[in-house]
Amino acid sequence: MKPNGRGASQIPAEAAEKVLGIEPEDEGAEARFSNLVHWGYGTAWGSVRGLLDSAGLSGPTATSAHFALVWGSEQIVLPTLNVSVPVFKYGSR
Repeated sequence: MKPNGRGASQIPAEAAEKVLGIEPEDEGAEARFSNLVHWGYGTAWGSVRGLLDSAGLSGPTATSAHFALVWGSEQIVLPTLNVSVPVFKYGSR
């Protein structure tokens, strides 16, 4: 469980299910798939961070570019798949 008391997000799994055209058999399978998606997504973006460094960007510049790529793509892909709304449409807590 997260520190805010909410359970783990299933949105990454929902997005991957739509892209891959799969349907987990039960909640346990969905939880395992969500964990797999989480680690795969993070590993892929970690590779991008390494490529930024190889391209000559380092330190705060590479970190800023990496942050913009990760969060910018998330704000495009998830709403496009209809699994989340853009951050500017989130309500206050």
